[in-house]
Amino acid sequence: MTSSRLTPATREQATFAGREQESGLRLTARHEEWLWAAILLLPSLVLFAMFVIWPALVGLYLSFTNYRLLNAPEIIGFAHYARLVRDPDVIQAAVNTAILFGEVVPAVILLSFLVAVLLNQPLRFREVFQVFYFLPLIASPVATAAMFRYLLYREYGLLNSAISLVYPARLDYLGNTSLALHTISALIIWGAIPVNVILYLAALQQVPPELHEAAAIDGAGTLDRFRHITWPLVTPTTFMLIILNALGATIGSFDLVRVLTNGGPLGATTTLVYLVYQRGFIDLNMGFAAALGYTLFVGVLIVTLIQFRLQRRWVHY
Repeated sequence: MTSSRLTPATREQATFAGREQESGLRLTARHEEWLWAAILLLPSLVLFAMFVIWPALVGLYLSFTNYRLLNAPEIIGFAHYARLVRDPDVIQAAVNTAILFGEVVPAVILLSFLVAVLLNQPLRFREVFQVFYFLPLIASPVATAAMFRYLLYREYGLLNSAISLVYPARLDYLGNTSLALHTISALIIWGAIPVNVILYLAALQQVPPELHEAAAIDGAGTLDRFRHITWPLVTPTTFMLIILNALGATIGSFDLVRVLTNGGPLGATTTLVYLVYQRGFIDLNMGFAAALGYTLFVGVLIVTLIQFRLQRRWVHY
């Protein structure tokens, strides 16, 4: 009886009030989800701020000071950054880093892809090959570097002992200014191939076999199928690996250089990341090391952005 006496205006107000109440409940539920998300993320965000953002800001501040660890920092502006372009050690380290980049990235991409294609075939003893290419991942970079130091030792190293059976000369792989940097490149390539092979194998196994079968029926040869089917479908993985290997060549070389050569001989293997360590923790010139570190960061960022720009022309998603 009561509901039948409600006027149309009253009914409209009741409907609006009900919708408003429902919207309020929905908004409260959404706020509760955001609250729980903030509570769960807070510990990680606090740790990230403490160990990443705060040290980065402190390092940026120190790059504008003459801080030498034993004295209070005094702001000197852009003096360290101006010195970078005139310092011969920085220039040589930049050249060495560029050489590592030019040698490591193409070689790792090419060799890893070839190994992945081989392991993707129904070959006998494929599991044995998979064990061999996975071996570099077992040991840490420092342990690997220590092992290679004895293998490459000039007088009693295993490699020179094997070569001396057919050729009397003993090469100084780590003490020769012409060979040392290329030796570091070879070791970086050896250590980077396993991860790249795993990712390439995953990409190759995602290529639909129906595409190859259809192309074969249409008369496409092996090279044509590789060029127009396999390679375009693995270009996203290739692009990602170029980024990762570029970082590995520029930043990840520190362990090998530190254990094997300490930047020698005569700075032949000193890279930018090793020079940051040398200036900061050996020379105790923290301000200059911070400026060099941020310059390296900006350089890596620019190269990465260029690669993202160029990938539109050849990466197929």
